[in-house]
Amino acid sequence: MLGAWVVFFAPAAAQAEPRLVEGVLENGLRYQILEAPQATGISLRLRIEAGSQDEAEDEHGAAHFVEHMAFRATRSRPQGDIDAVMAQRGLTSGRDHNAFTSERETTYHLDLPGADGADLDLALVWLRDVGDGLLFRPEDVDIERGVVQAERRGMQIPETPTIEAEWAFQFVGEGDRDRSPAGTEESLRSLDASKLAAFHRRAYRPDRSLLIVTGPVEAAAVAPLIRERFSGWRPAGDAAQRAPRRDLARLSAPEVRLLPATRVPRRSLVCKSSAALPEAPETADLAEFVWAEILAARLTSAAARDADVHSLDVIGPLRFDRAASLCVSAAHADGAAGRAVALIRTAMRALSEQGPSQGEIDHVLAVERAALRGLQDTEAARSSFAWADELLRLASLERPYRTANEDMRRLNRFAETLSPEAVRAAFLQAWPPDAPPRISVEDAKAPKASEILAAWTAAGASELPPAPQAPVIAFGDASPVALGAPGQVVGREVLEHGVLRLRFGNGVVVNHMRTSFAPGEVTVVVRIGDGRRGLPPDQFLPATLGAALLVDGGLEGHPAAELARSYATRDWRFAAELEDEALVFSSEMLAGNLKFGLAMMAAYVKAPAFDPSLAAPLAGYADREAQLGATDPSYVARNALMKALWPDYFAVTLAPEAAAALSVADLRRALSADLALGRIDVAVVGDASEEAVREAVAATFGALPPRRRPPPPTRAPHLVAPEARPKAPIEVVHEGPTSRAAAQIRWPLYGADGDDLETLATLAVVSRILEMTVMEETRQRRGMTYAPLVGVEMRPRSDQGVLLVVVESAAADLDAVVAAVRDAARRLAAEEITPQMFEAARRPIQADREVRLSDNGSWALTLSPSSREPTALSDSLAIGATLDALTVAQVQAAAVRWLTPEPIVALARPAAGLKEAGEAP
Repeated sequence: MLGAWVVFFAPAAAQAEPRLVEGVLENGLRYQILEAPQATGISLRLRIEAGSQDEAEDEHGAAHFVEHMAFRATRSRPQGDIDAVMAQRGLTSGRDHNAFTSERETTYHLDLPGADGADLDLALVWLRDVGDGLLFRPEDVDIERGVVQAERRGMQIPETPTIEAEWAFQFVGEGDRDRSPAGTEESLRSLDASKLAAFHRRAYRPDRSLLIVTGPVEAAAVAPLIRERFSGWRPAGDAAQRAPRRDLARLSAPEVRLLPATRVPRRSLVCKSSAALPEAPETADLAEFVWAEILAARLTSAAARDADVHSLDVIGPLRFDRAASLCVSAAHADGAAGRAVALIRTAMRALSEQGPSQGEIDHVLAVERAALRGLQDTEAARSSFAWADELLRLASLERPYRTANEDMRRLNRFAETLSPEAVRAAFLQAWPPDAPPRISVEDAKAPKASEILAAWTAAGASELPPAPQAPVIAFGDASPVALGAPGQVVGREVLEHGVLRLRFGNGVVVNHMRTSFAPGEVTVVVRIGDGRRGLPPDQFLPATLGAALLVDGGLEGHPAAELARSYATRDWRFAAELEDEALVFSSEMLAGNLKFGLAMMAAYVKAPAFDPSLAAPLAGYADREAQLGATDPSYVARNALMKALWPDYFAVTLAPEAAAALSVADLRRALSADLALGRIDVAVVGDASEEAVREAVAATFGALPPRRRPPPPTRAPHLVAPEARPKAPIEVVHEGPTSRAAAQIRWPLYGADGDDLETLATLAVVSRILEMTVMEETRQRRGMTYAPLVGVEMRPRSDQGVLLVVVESAAADLDAVVAAVRDAARRLAAEEITPQMFEAARRPIQADREVRLSDNGSWALTLSPSSREPTALSDSLAIGATLDALTVAQVQAAAVRWLTPEPIVALARPAAGLKEAGEAP
């Protein structure tokens, strides 16, 4: 038995440095084993150097189709039950067990929740099947063809024609850009079992494959297992040589292409092509990194000078076989394309003609050194899947693996050689001054190509602005906003599980838990005020958007761009989100950066600027909502259902015109009470002592004015059971591609107790069983859907919830898919849940919980509301036991109760006469 002899690291070795061991089998298969003693699970990746570029003309879509077939019948699992088998071991399909196909490669991913030897062997057996053990039975191919077509349909959006036209224009001759892995409807129909099997034999070769294993394993034990499982894989014939990518067409003058205006915000792209950039020596490689960072900073500053130009971003250099491209993308409002193009030319001219300053170079190097110091402190704590993905990324880029220590030594070794002239010379290789650009423009105000060309030409003759000054890096732990005198602790208590609670004189409560899950790291979650519960419905939308845009709005007297430059060496940015019970700030940071990170969060509580520049992203959000509300079938179905059941709520929260009517001042007003007076709870979990946490909070949140706002009166849930539920489906049309249709199917959970652990656990399992059953019926058996979504929405302190299924299909299949979903629910409600179904649903939930018990972020989310909700901590600890104690009978009873009533259904079908995105009219 594998488990008897594979050697795993003992917990005592948890702080050991990760070690990479590489090897090659006789058949050419390369493998990498990264020993990560601190990890809790094992991750595997199989990279096949085969993608859509390896397809023959009559095989378009075959690479992606073959990837799908790996999840059906294989040599070791001829019955096609690999997803069910993996679920029994705690893996969730689509998250822990997945695959991806691009133009140049196909990758298979497995993330095992534990370090069990038998599970590792099962994973290796399946990956070997991927190599040469797939079964291409005609009946399976016919069903999976529908799934592949469904995935492709989901990619057809209103923006598709613009995106395809943009890339076809910018990369004329580049094979990568005219060979989508998705294929076409016609090519997918033509692919039969024999064609797929032939592609698989030809393209899947051990000498073009890499196997990655990361986690708490010893290479000396895993390498023989890889040899045993994979040495029998033999390539079929000689390796075919890929045709090189074609050269870009050479231009003699700038060329402008006007594109359909479909994206929100609009996008314009300026690209130059050059001869293929050579594989640079390390000094030139570093010079490229430096100029790219300097250019990105200059473009950000340039965009800030025009309110209608939302952003300017560097893309590339993109390296091809015989050419390379460097591009700058502009996001802008209608009517601003010409100004955006002029800003791009001015910035590129300045770097070409003047080069960078030594101060700018030093700034980039300082930021990179700070980032590497952070990696040095935390590298050993990286998860197994993060390691696996990093090794996969490096393999795709053909870059070697280096530790943070090695990268720091390399940076220091070559930094001394980086003169401004060397960096400028490296930039000129990628952006040749004499090479004309391709300019693609998207603008609904229909500028003429000659107008865009005139803007480009004028910017080439204008006087350049003065060379920018290098940003002054701010040091120390103080924020740019004065917070007040340090606060005093007035209460201290130790709670269960070693949690420490501190109370400050201004009312701030701190919950602290010291862990060793991630050495050198902490997670902070701050809960402010009362969230949506304290607001009337008409304030939900401005408060939600205000939270999302809070950080980008900067601080009083300190625009966001200035903060980004001045504190570029510090880890301070955080996420802000409005939840039902609070405005929530959250961030993962280095333990040594705790005081400064908290200082910046506290500054945004005390002095958020809500800068007028937020008007642009706010308008963009409104435009995007209007577009999705008209063209995305799932969105349209959701809106139709909400409007039918709760019209008043819909009018002020989801209706497109509600977003369009908002101003930046509305965002500030909606959040002002919580930010000024709302109670504050700070959770700090990770590698930080009580003394460090006490000092950091005292100088930051503890220094704020007293938080005396009382909790709002208890409000009834906003979405209460409607008096009359529609018996017939709610029918609506969308204006998107005619190939797509969607349904929202909702079973109300009115009367369910959102605070009862048994209720929550049983609903989680029922939802998972329903998801598996819906997938089996609509995807595995019928091939009509790609990824149905099933979930439970329950709010604490509420008896209002919903069990929800969202499913997309072809328009012609929608009624059949909805019928299959409803039939699946009826069967589950008719006492058809078996012990096997129960375990396949429960085990991934248990595995996810086991992983969360060793995760700082999960604990921080648990602790942050614990002073407001006294049972939050104990419930978090008890939910695992509740889940473990569940029985089939309990889950069956819940299914009977909640799935027996008829659901509320909303259907979104395409409007008559509209074409699929990309079709000719």
